Order: sequence, then C-alpha cells, then structure tokens
Amino acid sequence: MESNIVYLKLLQSIEKNVTTALRDHIEMQFNTECVIDPEPIDINFAFKPARRQYNSTSILAHLKATTTSSVRALLAVASDDIYAAGLNFVFGEAEVGGRVAIISLARLRPSFWEETDSQDLLQTRARKEATHELGHVMGLRHCMHHRCVMYFSATIVDTDSKSERFCPDCAHLLAEKLR
Repeated sequence: MESNIVYLKLLQSIEKNVTTALRDHIEMQFNTECVIDPEPIDINFAFKPARRQYNSTSILAHLKATTTSSVRALLAVASDDIYAAGLNFVFGEAEVGGRVAIISLARLRPSFWEETDSQDLLQTRARKEATHELGHVMGLRHCMHHRCVMYFSATIVDTDSKSERFCPDCAHLLAEKLR
C-alpha cells in the first residue's frame, strides 16, 4: 500500500534551517507528513569532473531503483551543482507522475550569483523549487502563468519572480490528481 508521506532525502550536508523550512512548507502545501532522512548517500557515481557537476538524471535513476513502491514521493536535496543532458544546469529535476525528484541548493544560494548572502532568500528559493519538483511528481506539467510555482525557471530571476504556490488552475489539477 502506498503511503502519503513525502521523504526529504539529504544527499549531502544541508543546513538545518533549510531542511526545516522545506519540511514545514511541504507539509502545508501538500497536506501530508514530510519525514527528513539525513543519512547522506554516495552520489559520486553521478559526478562528471569535466563539468564539476552531478548528473541529476543518474541520481534520479539510482533513487528510483532504491526507493520502495510504498513511498509516495522522495525529494532529494543536494548542496552541489547538478545538470541534465542538454542543459548547462538545472535547479531540479523530477520524474513526472513518478516517485522521485531532486533539487540542488548550489544555484539557489545568493552567493552563487554574487548577491548578499541571505538565509531567508535561500529558503524561499528552495521552497519554490521543492514545490515545483514535487508538483511534477504529483503529475503536474509546466504552467504558462509566470507567477505559478509550476512555471519553468530557466534563470534565477524566473525563480525569484514566481510564487511559492500553485495558480488556481494547477491547484485544481493537483486536487484532482490527489483524489
């Protein structure tokens, strides 16, 4: 039987205030329990030295193969930079309608963009990307409403411009899918 729990898998060392902010937001946004799994796993198999990045698709495949079918959703959180084939980087990636997703905090950190360091801004960006990727896991696609959390973020400006919440259309679709 499938559980309704969302697991937050910390792939690397992640600040406690960020994990707490993610857990609380996920529980509120998806009306479910969110359990933090702080045990890091070795993701070096996905590291590409020439890029100095981890392949997010490879990590998702590993997580999918090692996650039991009873898990509703698993959101992995990395601190290092990730990419997917054909892209210079991704903020996150998910298996649409599946069970697994990943986000990276690397490019969500204000310091990456030479902005003033701000834990509040990092947490806000992380909540948006976590909600976006979990929306994909729940079966949602990208949205054309630029304020919707399901809007595609090609840049950090896109992430900063959108809301932490679903637009009415996506909220309705999500409610239908969760029924």
